[in-house]
Amino acid sequence: MAPAAASCFPQYFAYTDNATTIYNCLKTAGVLCSFASECATSTYSVDQVPTVPATATPTPTNIVANAGFEAGDLSGWTLDPPNYGFVSTVVTTKSHSGSRALQNYYSNDNGFNSQLWQTVFLEPGAQYTASFWWLHENPNAWCGATILLNIPSVRNQSPGVWREVKLTFTAPASYSKLIINYYCNVGQVRYVEAYRNDIYFDDITVVKVQ
Repeated sequence: MAPAAASCFPQYFAYTDNATTIYNCLKTAGVLCSFASECATSTYSVDQVPTVPATATPTPTNIVANAGFEAGDLSGWTLDPPNYGFVSTVVTTKSHSGSRALQNYYSNDNGFNSQLWQTVFLEPGAQYTASFWWLHENPNAWCGATILLNIPSVRNQSPGVWREVKLTFTAPASYSKLIINYYCNVGQVRYVEAYRNDIYFDDITVVKVQ
């Protein structure tokens, strides 16, 4: 019968006690623990390396407020200039994810451009990734959208498909304006169908690169 592990540790060490004696005793007992009090519940065997629990990768935090317009309105956002050529409405008829998206409907003959923005607070010198998803409906329109600092437009794209605009940048200051500039002309064909000349936006993010 194997000895109790606790018995491997003398109450008072004598000069005859040494590490080899204690080790051999623990090996016979079939456990290895740091203190006698741990031996009763220890499940480690001699020479076993304890398994280190895996560390979960933290999910990056999106610092954009009302990023998917799930609040049902434009809270956190500013239109500049407000509704200039567009009628902007949060809708539930189309979305990239969730249940809502921002719809910008333009009904004039020439099309217009506008800006959607909010202030985000950044760590100077840190890297961030900014992105958004957009979709337009008019197959004859020349539509485009940009994000932040003069990033080339995504334009003249096929209608009816959600597309992502994404970039990584280094924060120059403690805050910045997250600006989405968008525009559309109506092309050579004027649509009379309701809500055909429009652009949708959804899932706008700014996250710190880990």
